Amino acid sequence: MGGLLILPTTVDSADVSALLHLAVGGESARLAAALEQYRSGRTSLVGATVDGALVGIAGFRIVDNDIVLVHIATRQTERRRGIGTALVDYVRSVEPTLPIVAETDQEGVAFYRANGFTVRSLGEIYPGVERFQVRRAP
Repeated sequence: MGGLLILPTTVDSADVSALLHLAVGGESARLAAALEQYRSGRTSLVGATVDGALVGIAGFRIVDNDIVLVHIATRQTERRRGIGTALVDYVRSVEPTLPIVAETDQEGVAFYRANGFTVRSLGEIYPGVERFQVRRAP
């Protein structure tokens, strides 16, 4: 994708907060907790821009011997254009010898499979919602 740039970012803009809101499922309490993770420095955040406009974000941290992908989101109008894949590739480049792991719902499974992740059901973690662990080897 032409003009795509991925760089570390902060949560101090409405655009980042809006994308995080998508990533956490739209709950304000979960958004507040996510914002605190980034403000505290416990989790790294990168933003994807196209021609200067923020179109995606990914949050991650290294835990033990894994890169844990905590959040990933792209603007709905920009999906299926390779931005999510570019974000995953950027996260991979941070520590290429470690696997990437994440947790997702049924809606995200196809994206992760298309990006080389294996998928394992975690069962119904929340009432009526099956969750999945995804993992991509180094």
